[in-house]
Amino acid sequence: MAISTATRRGIQITIGLGLSVVLLYYSVRGISWQELTEQLAIADYTWLPTVVIVGVYVLFVRAQRWKLLLEQATGRSLPIMPIFSANAIGFMANMLLPLRAGEIARPLLLSVRAGIPVATVLATAVLERVLDLMALVVISMWMVTVVSVPEEVTAAIWTAGVLLIVMVGGLVLVHLQRERLLPVIDRIWAALPENIGGKIAAMEHRFLDDLAVIGDVSVLVRAVLWSFYIWFLIAMSFSFGFWVADIDVPFFQGGVTVMALVAFVVAAPAAPGFFGTFEIGCKLALSDVYGVADAKALGYT
Repeated sequence: MAISTATRRGIQITIGLGLSVVLLYYSVRGISWQELTEQLAIADYTWLPTVVIVGVYVLFVRAQRWKLLLEQATGRSLPIMPIFSANAIGFMANMLLPLRAGEIARPLLLSVRAGIPVATVLATAVLERVLDLMALVVISMWMVTVVSVPEEVTAAIWTAGVLLIVMVGGLVLVHLQRERLLPVIDRIWAALPENIGGKIAAMEHRFLDDLAVIGDVSVLVRAVLWSFYIWFLIAMSFSFGFWVADIDVPFFQGGVTVMALVAFVVAAPAAPGFFGTFEIGCKLALSDVYGVADAKALGYT
């Protein structure tokens, strides 16, 4: 018996909420609430605006990278603000709604606001995620050479590296073998009613056409550089957080460690706002790797 979409989504939400509760419990287990309160009281909140500013700037830099890919795909100049606002709203949706709804809202919103075909926006959004994974994996591989992390973390990073190779290989294969793949895929849509199959086929053709941006070396190199810059900034935002929470760990190295572990942990299903996954990622990095007191690590989150 087939499971309906609503039931499947309900199961996914339930699993995410359950995992968040378990991880949040593990994050706060054994922590003295008095110590946590004291930690929050002595925090230097004058550095908090810096963390916020860097976070907003990251959204702007992400918009610049997306703009580069979109302009290459559409062949026209695009204003930055609709792209920036779509990114910001997508991030907010991820914080407030289940099932990473922002990842769907972001391209759909931009398609409507900028008048760009949905398939084009989706193709560039897929490329963005591949670029993000590439930068994160490379930075994380550097991290494990300078920091002693749990074996499970190292295994997760190498697994992500294999996934990255598969994804990049798949994109390159689709780009190079487009003319051979299209007839095969089109036969699948031909089995559907013409008004449905025709629209899907047209969207699929545009999607594959727009993946051709990876064939422009200049654009690809700039997009890769933007991606490393984005994750450098994210690491810096975590590093500035050390000054807020009065945590004495290596500034940049510590920021990279927290960023990497949090990024891999929040990939798991969770409640909106990454509750539980964010806290456990910070705890793994600060307490397990650098020996920071649990109460101080939780206060940092």
